[in-house]
Amino acid sequence: EALACIGFMKGLHRLIDHRDAKLPGRFSAFEFELKDNVRGLWGTDPPKVIPDVVEALIGAVHIDLGFNEGQRAALHVIKPMTSTISRTTFASIDARFLHPKQHLFEMAGTLVSVKAYTEEVFLRLQNVFPHWKCNMGNNSNCTNSKCFGVVRCRDIVIAVARESSNRAAVNVACALAVEVLKANPQIIDRLREVIVAKK
Repeated sequence: EALACIGFMKGLHRLIDHRDAKLPGRFSAFEFELKDNVRGLWGTDPPKVIPDVVEALIGAVHIDLGFNEGQRAALHVIKPMTSTISRTTFASIDARFLHPKQHLFEMAGTLVSVKAYTEEVFLRLQNVFPHWKCNMGNNSNCTNSKCFGVVRCRDIVIAVARESSNRAAVNVACALAVEVLKANPQIIDRLREVIVAKK
């Protein structure tokens, strides 16, 4: 996501020669997600071709000009991220560059699990997790988003997010869980108690 954002901001997508009729629409959707910025960078679903081209360009510099120039090129590309991190403390790092899944596992460790489900599987799981029942099968808005990211501790659901891709759904669910745990740090202790009690 970070390389896609950097490549897109530099206009790299305009230089990619392709024959994929769907790609211009994916570029537009990604641009909208970046401008929307409600869910942060990790809630986006960038076209894979953008970070692939950024990585290929860095690799080409390594091969053509050698290791030192390649490293210089790589540092130049990731400078927006490293400069954000170096001028802020960990607690105030720009949220666009903090990966929510890593942040969640740093907070809760093995207490939580994260999984993505297709809409069909998620609707079937409502029988396993009855508190998820919300007549989503009858909701016409459901057809726009096909994936669900779920963060839970055993059968305790902490966060659920519905997005257009598995990766975005998981990332948004993790970001929601991080916000819940930051607002209520005592939840982590309660989850530990639940796990100990069920052993």
